[in-house]
Amino acid sequence: MNFKQHFTGGLIVATGSVLALQIIGNSESFIEVTSSWSKIDLNSFATYINIFFIILFSSLAPDLDTASVPQRWFYRASLITLLILLIYKEIEIFIALALYVHMPLLHKHRGWTHYKSTPIFMYISMLIILEYLQAEKSWLYNFKWSRVTDAFFGYYLYGLACCAGHYTHLFLDTKWVRKNKVRRVRTAKKQKN
Repeated sequence: MNFKQHFTGGLIVATGSVLALQIIGNSESFIEVTSSWSKIDLNSFATYINIFFIILFSSLAPDLDTASVPQRWFYRASLITLLILLIYKEIEIFIALALYVHMPLLHKHRGWTHYKSTPIFMYISMLIILEYLQAEKSWLYNFKWSRVTDAFFGYYLYGLACCAGHYTHLFLDTKWVRKNKVRRVRTAKKQKN
């Protein structure tokens, strides 16, 4: 698959997910169940925007290990984001993002970025790094795994969004999708002739 197809797939899944979340998120039973442990405000427009862009980015992220237009734009956007974080003195997020930005370059294409466990690993490791950076201010005496698990469940929708985008990418890379795409192209060419 190429960039356009992964981008289109990510847009479809992100839009569908946000719409479904708006429908489900407004039901009273969902609010009752999640209100005790979720830290995400489902009444906030920013939450839906964040989830949309997390899914869209995650659907493109596995191919950031190849020299391509998306890779160049990703690193340009990352540099701007890092500069903004530095200007606003958000050092913890700056350090975490600086670590993650270079990770796709550590292996060959279709390496670890295409593993099924990658989005879960990235989500959990980001939470651990952020907790470590918070605890480091007090000489690591305040590092608590309970805060990591609280964040894991408190921001679970962001983890699910990461998984949704990543698995969309993997699905679009399957042989079944590629084989059916070739079949559709051949059929379209035959119909033209």
